[in-house]
Amino acid sequence: MSGDNETQRGALITDPSRSSGCCPACGSSRLVSYLDLGSVPVQANEFWPDEESATAADQAPFELAVCQNCGLLSNPAFDPEVITYDGQYEASLYFSPTFVAYADELAGHLAGKLPSGGTMVERGAGNGDVLGDVCRRAGASGVAFDPSYAAGATHRDGVDLRFVGSLDDVGPIEADLLAARHVVEHLHEPTGLLASATKMLASRGELYIEVPDASFTLDQGGVWDLIYPHVLYFTAPTLAHFAQLGGFAVDRGESTFGGQFLALEARPGNGSTPEAPIAHAADVEARLARLAATIEDRFDHWRTTLAEHRTAGSGVAVWGAGSKGVTFCHLIGGDAISHVVDVNPRKHGRHLPVSGHEVVGPEALAEDPPALILVKNPNYEAEITESVRNAGIDADIVAVS
Repeated sequence: MSGDNETQRGALITDPSRSSGCCPACGSSRLVSYLDLGSVPVQANEFWPDEESATAADQAPFELAVCQNCGLLSNPAFDPEVITYDGQYEASLYFSPTFVAYADELAGHLAGKLPSGGTMVERGAGNGDVLGDVCRRAGASGVAFDPSYAAGATHRDGVDLRFVGSLDDVGPIEADLLAARHVVEHLHEPTGLLASATKMLASRGELYIEVPDASFTLDQGGVWDLIYPHVLYFTAPTLAHFAQLGGFAVDRGESTFGGQFLALEARPGNGSTPEAPIAHAADVEARLARLAATIEDRFDHWRTTLAEHRTAGSGVAVWGAGSKGVTFCHLIGGDAISHVVDVNPRKHGRHLPVSGHEVVGPEALAEDPPALILVKNPNYEAEITESVRNAGIDADIVAVS
C-alpha cells in the first residue's frame, strides 16, 4: 500500500474565493469555492491488477464550489478529457441484498409509468439490469445507452433490449419513459441531456432522473461521496430548478435510498424559465461553509483512530470498495487499513486506485479478524453486521457517514 499519500494532497480547506468559470446549469459566473481536496483519483470505480499500477493511477484536482445564483455545487477544476470508461471500470451494486431490494422497488415503480408495448430509454444503463426488469414487467422494449457496455441487441427474459454506444447511432426515438440514473452528476454540460430528452419524449413521455443527494454530503458529513467523476452535486431544489431551466414541469421530487439519492419525475412543460432560487442558494452556501469548517476535524479523527489501531497492532477493515471506500482510503489511507472488503467478486484480488489497497471478499476476515470494521455506507450496516456476526467475528462495527 502507498501509505497515507500526504504529499499527493493539497490543502483540505481554502478560504472562500471566487472561482473561474460558470455554473454548468444556469450559466452564472457567481461561483465561490470552499473546499480543495487536492489531487484525487480520476476514476473511483476503476480497479487495478496489482499495487504498482494502482498507485500510479491518474489523479486530478478537486474543488467544491457553490453557485450563488442557483445553489448548484460543482467542481470547477473538472476536465472531461481525463475521464474514460473501460474494462477496469466496475460499479455494480447488485451483490448486496439491500441494494437489490431498492432496485426491485424502483423497477416496479417505473414499470407503472410504461404502457404495454411502449419504449423506455435509459442513459447510463450499465448492463441493463433495471431497464430489463422494468421492460419485462411492463411488456415494453428498451434502449440502453452506456459507453462502458458493449453495443448490440439482446433478449433477456423475453425482453427486447438494444445497447448503443451513442444515441446518435439509432436515429430518432420516441420514448414513453427516459431514465437517467446517476448520469447527470457526471456531465460538465448537463443541459444537453435535457435538450435531447425534450426531443425524445415529445409531449407524451416522462423523464426520470436520479442523482446522489448533496444534502447527505452537506448535513450528514458524507464527504466520501466527493469524487472526481461527479462534477455536479444537487440538492432537491437545485435539481428541480435544473429541470425547469430545461423546459420541464416537475411532477415529483424526493429523497430516496436512506437519504442518499434524489429522484425527480418531470414532463416537457411550457418552456417558461423559472426565477433563480437565490434564497436556496444562500442556504446551500451556508451549509457548505459549515462543512468546510468541520472537515479537517473529521479527517483528523479518522487518521488518529487508524494510527491508534496501528500502534496497538490491531487491524482495521474498510467494508465497501465503492467510491466512498476509495475516497476514504485515499484521503485517510495508511497501512493501518488491514483489509478492504467488498461483496462484489469482480473486485476481489484487484486494487484501489492511488491508495493501492487490495480488495478481498468477506471470507478473508475470518482468516485474519480485524478489531474494527468501518462500514463505508450506513445503508448497508445491518446487512454487514449480520454477515460479520454469522462468521463468528467479534469486531467493533462502525458506520462512517
